[in-house]
Amino acid sequence: MIPFFLSWRRLPSPQKTPRFPSLVLSYVMDCDQTLQYKPSFFQFYSRHKSIPVYDALFQKLWKWYKYRERYHIYRCFSQASRLVSETLHSLVLDLYKPAFARLQAKTKLSYGTQYVDDITRSWSWLQGVWKKKERWYLRLARLFGLVSSFVLFLDIFVSVGFVMSVTYMLHDMKEVVQSYWWLFWLILAASFVKIVLDKFVVTPLVFRRWWQRYAQSINAIKDELARFEALGLILRYDLDYEKDIIQVMKRFEQYRRVLFDSKNVA
Repeated sequence: MIPFFLSWRRLPSPQKTPRFPSLVLSYVMDCDQTLQYKPSFFQFYSRHKSIPVYDALFQKLWKWYKYRERYHIYRCFSQASRLVSETLHSLVLDLYKPAFARLQAKTKLSYGTQYVDDITRSWSWLQGVWKKKERWYLRLARLFGLVSSFVLFLDIFVSVGFVMSVTYMLHDMKEVVQSYWWLFWLILAASFVKIVLDKFVVTPLVFRRWWQRYAQSINAIKDELARFEALGLILRYDLDYEKDIIQVMKRFEQYRRVLFDSKNVA
């Protein structure tokens, strides 16, 4: 079985991944196909300022990937995890918290406290998913750091073992090889083999595998944030244009199941 870091699979291409706005719209249409025929929705969508911000974030993360020879993979992974965690935090506070406050105010105005528990459960679900994802992003960065340190330690261990093996081998060959020049050339040849293996075999394979994991993680994170954004957009749109507040709540629960429960994201 080939170790996980020894993989020759082709690296993902940034050009083949959908842009964040397109991904959000695709999830919006998964929830409600009729929205594509409503000019009011696209006017509302064009006024939404957070989507270009998130799009710029993922363009930046993909730029690190595109020019990966210039960057250190662990530093990129750590910064990406921190930026995504902050983005998700901002998404919940800027998009969902005001929307749920409006939803609760409108519900109380029309129905009193009858549906407060339903709104509270929806808000608790959202906070639970958000905190779970935020912890996962930060844990992923720490895990990546530990694995990177382990690989570095393993490389040092192998290097020391290789040097000691050569030393013992040369010690046993003293009686056969009388000339110190022969010993010198044998040590030089062994060192050359070790350097070639490190530079042209082990390091490129590890480099490729780490960046594969980085690209896969960025795509997964972008997909999840797009789901959150799509669900929040529909909620805010319904609060602006839907007069029946009970219908707003039903649609939110329905689309939550479409975007999250069916994908086992939550």
